Amino acid sequence: MAGGEHAKHRERMRTRFLEHGLDNFADHEVLELLLFYAVPRGDVNPLAHRLLDEFGSLANVLEAETPDLCRVEGMGEKTAAFLNNIPMCIDELQLSKDSHGRSKFDVYQLSQGVGRTRGTKSGGIDKTPVWDLCILTTGESPLTSDNSGAGAVNRVIDIECKAKDAVIKNGMEVTQSIKMNYGHAGRIFIESLNDDVIAEAKELYSKYYKELSSGSTTEKQAMAAAMLLTADELADRFVFKTEKHLTVSQISEFLKSKASVSAGERGYSYMCDWVAMNSNKFRADNENSDVYGVILDNWAYINGAVFRKAVKDAGFDDRALLSWLKTNGLILTRGRRFTRGKRINGVNVECVVMKLPVGEDEINIEDYEDLL
Repeated sequence: MAGGEHAKHRERMRTRFLEHGLDNFADHEVLELLLFYAVPRGDVNPLAHRLLDEFGSLANVLEAETPDLCRVEGMGEKTAAFLNNIPMCIDELQLSKDSHGRSKFDVYQLSQGVGRTRGTKSGGIDKTPVWDLCILTTGESPLTSDNSGAGAVNRVIDIECKAKDAVIKNGMEVTQSIKMNYGHAGRIFIESLNDDVIAEAKELYSKYYKELSSGSTTEKQAMAAAMLLTADELADRFVFKTEKHLTVSQISEFLKSKASVSAGERGYSYMCDWVAMNSNKFRADNENSDVYGVILDNWAYINGAVFRKAVKDAGFDDRALLSWLKTNGLILTRGRRFTRGKRINGVNVECVVMKLPVGEDEINIEDYEDLL
């Protein structure tokens, strides 16, 4: 295909995409369309086919690491970096999990929006093309879980759309309207952002951020929420004109508190629940199953190896959790270690001695077993 024909082919593909979306695109055509933006000239159809032959599917190509992509003939490092940083729209998030129910991607890495920088031959830093990542998901599964790291939890505003509060009443009409007016709202919004509006947007952002920061949420959550509130107010003014936009009180209920973001807080809460669920294994006279330790005066003496396995199985980092527990006075230690010796059934065992929460409605071990 000559140079002029390549250009016409690219234009036909782009027009087809703008008019009809990706509904009738084969995987190699989707990949070809993406490659247009990384390879400005030439025929990328053979490269698209080679990538699919190598990785088996479009999803696998987009999930592949840059070094693996570079091994495919015709794939340069910058093109690989481009494919490795494409914005994600994940439909039915529950389908993107492994056999253990864990997400196949790392929210923390996705939220960075930056790949590794590389040195040039002249000694400088090569600027790798990247996207400012926008990740949209649908489905019944949240992006983060109880064992996600604090960095991931802090970077996600998780808004649950309940069935009784349907956001979209008529999906078919909305979809058709978006297809018929694709790009219309965005263009109005961008053209409305003159210098005065941008200055006002900065003031709005500062106002919302200050109000949100005065609550219990984290700085990153407040920053993201303030940006959403600012954008929504301006979008309503210039595009939708309903005089109804999101308020601080409405979005605040979805923001994480400092305590809920902390991986230490979540890990400690998990281990307290774990002790309660395994209460029968904290009795020295238990002859029917393994003994994990003992409970004395609201302190759980947990076999160190058992504690670490339980923490790791839940997806938490055992050393990080132990360090947090020690810092917050929730474990008894000996010197610089995280454990203490305890004689259990005549055997001296290195135990993690963890304080258990005491509340007004406290249930002791015997009561708990009666409930079971």
